[in-house]
Amino acid sequence: MGLVRQVRSGELSPIANESAAAAVVARESAEVSEAEMAVTPAPAPGDGVLAEIDEVAAGPEAELHDDLQRIEGIGPKVATILNEDGIVTFVDLSSAGEDRLRRLLEEAGIRSAYIGTWPEQARLAAAGQWTELESYNSNLKASRKR
Repeated sequence: MGLVRQVRSGELSPIANESAAAAVVARESAEVSEAEMAVTPAPAPGDGVLAEIDEVAAGPEAELHDDLQRIEGIGPKVATILNEDGIVTFVDLSSAGEDRLRRLLEEAGIRSAYIGTWPEQARLAAAGQWTELESYNSNLKASRKR
């Protein structure tokens, strides 16, 4: 139903709207035979129209998960623990709070001395400041060697 609503309200781009509108009209029209619907060729894979329609169909539940392992000190096991507790994006991690992070890891039997740096690293990652994050992580690694 979401696609129908978006077609009718004009929320899709003109190209996607036109293609989606044709599909909706064909679906809703009892007078269009299956043979008539099959005449219209489907867009090729990777076509911008398909990508936009797939994105609309996915809806808000298809929230993207960030690769939390890009944060220094987070490996696959820790990332899984965080994800299971609803920390799935860099924004989630940046606002999680050190106490919550420690509790989660302690409950899983994992010790990590660098939890306090994760929110700042996640803030940089969420902002797309990859150069700054790399510099921050280099400084962390250098300070551990002392």
